[in-house]
Amino acid sequence: MTYRPLVVTGTDTGVGKTQAAAGLAVKLCAHGIDVAAFKPMESGVIGPVGTDAEILARASCSGQETSDAMVYTFRTPVAPVVAAPEEGIVVETALVMERLAALRERHDLVIVEGAGGLLAPLAPGWDLLELAKETGAACLVVVANKLGCLNHSLLTQRILEDAGVTFLGFLFNDTGAKDPSAVTNANVLRRTSGRRIWGEMPRFDLAAHPRAQWGGALPPHFDVDAFLAALKV
Repeated sequence: MTYRPLVVTGTDTGVGKTQAAAGLAVKLCAHGIDVAAFKPMESGVIGPVGTDAEILARASCSGQETSDAMVYTFRTPVAPVVAAPEEGIVVETALVMERLAALRERHDLVIVEGAGGLLAPLAPGWDLLELAKETGAACLVVVANKLGCLNHSLLTQRILEDAGVTFLGFLFNDTGAKDPSAVTNANVLRRTSGRRIWGEMPRFDLAAHPRAQWGGALPPHFDVDAFLAALKV
């Protein structure tokens, strides 16, 4: 079975993209899909342990090396387009695409986690949207369930649809927000977007659980079969 790449983006930074990507990788591996993970750029990296790329590599099916799941890391916690020149790094987008293509050749499915939101600049004139367009990827948007998420979600949807990118819908993340909107956001977004809501992820600390339990980072009763069907080429 051939699957298009899955791009996991979000309405902002820190909304739960790594939790979603790792949970999906473990869950899909359990369904017999050979999954690899890819975090091409990551900012705010102090050491090799506990990075998003390291977590995603652990979540993959075949003991993926962290170095295989990343291309560029930056110490400064800012957008890669800012961090790279500050640290004397020249980002080659062609190299990113080559590394992604190599993973696709070896695995059934590659899950790509972005840095920040969809349009956060990764290199001059290049962002996660461009990567999705160039690879024919499908995109899942992680939404932090709090006041203001509807606008951010609908803007992201419009950009994806205008660009012709396959849009799978939204995956909410329980932020623990105590505002009234957290109760109504999912239903309102379902009605206004006309797109599928894949549920709401629970508050889940990946570091506190063994990899085998990371599928629990996804919503209860997550429909794996429907999700895989949407990813088929």
